[in-house]
Amino acid sequence: MNNTLKRWNHHRKLKDLFASDDLIKKQKNIDSILIWGRREIPHRKICIVIPNYNRHDLLREALKSAVKQTVGIDCYNIVVADDSRDENEKQKALKIVEELDQGNIWYYRNEKQLGLFGNMNRGVVLSNSEWICFLHNDDILYSDAVERALKALEEIADENTASIYPVHDFIGSDGNILRTNEVRVTRPVYRWLMNEEHKKVKKREMAKLCLGDEERCVAPTCGAIFHKKHFISYGGYGEGYGAGDLLLLYGLCMKYNCYVINEAWGAFRWAENESLNKETISAYIEERRLIMDYFNRHYKKNIIQAIDLKI
Repeated sequence: MNNTLKRWNHHRKLKDLFASDDLIKKQKNIDSILIWGRREIPHRKICIVIPNYNRHDLLREALKSAVKQTVGIDCYNIVVADDSRDENEKQKALKIVEELDQGNIWYYRNEKQLGLFGNMNRGVVLSNSEWICFLHNDDILYSDAVERALKALEEIADENTASIYPVHDFIGSDGNILRTNEVRVTRPVYRWLMNEEHKKVKKREMAKLCLGDEERCVAPTCGAIFHKKHFISYGGYGEGYGAGDLLLLYGLCMKYNCYVINEAWGAFRWAENESLNKETISAYIEERRLIMDYFNRHYKKNIIQAIDLKI
């Protein structure tokens, strides 16, 4: 286990791998200062949360895609939570916000660095909406992403729904689509409940699906939406390094309903993504091994009884 992984996973035990770290509570005393936007954020159904850390050139494309939605600005807000330490990067980010703002962008800077997952959590806390739509600063949303999200919420969400995950496209440095991360279920053991385009997955089967037992993975990414109340109640993202998205996914599945939508609402920028960093990949592989080990040891006696979704 490399040093990076030790830094993030020393506190985890296999028996409670998906228990919340309650990182939101741990970092609550670190302030985030409002730099741009009216003092009060009006309540909206959805808030697009963009966690930013440097890479102002990519932030421009991400924010532009968030601003240019097919629905009006009275339908959603945008919160940019900036974790950058470089003053030059922070000033460039502010300039981009000023240029693109149409009256629904709020730009905050963290007084101390929160890290990727801590910064994502902070964006949720700062928002004033029922639902959160995450957008990393190197990814993009399609112009009808919020419109699709609102439609999905109307059609399939209930009071126990914590998350809805659309699949996503992969784009290269030139912006062209390389492939789509669509779900391809090929084995009859997987039972799905269909609601038009939407698929509610039995949670015990989601476990296999998201761990790569099938051809595609549906971990949270650009366009994934979360119910703010349930997200915060769980504790938000934890301190996992490589597979933190998966840890959150399974943690939410223990208590709430999760949905997968087999259509792309946005694109994941593969070429510039930090996921290609050698250290990150190493940590991610090790965390996936821990998750697989968990299911191998506890699947029959814990997972089916605890998180099976009644269909």
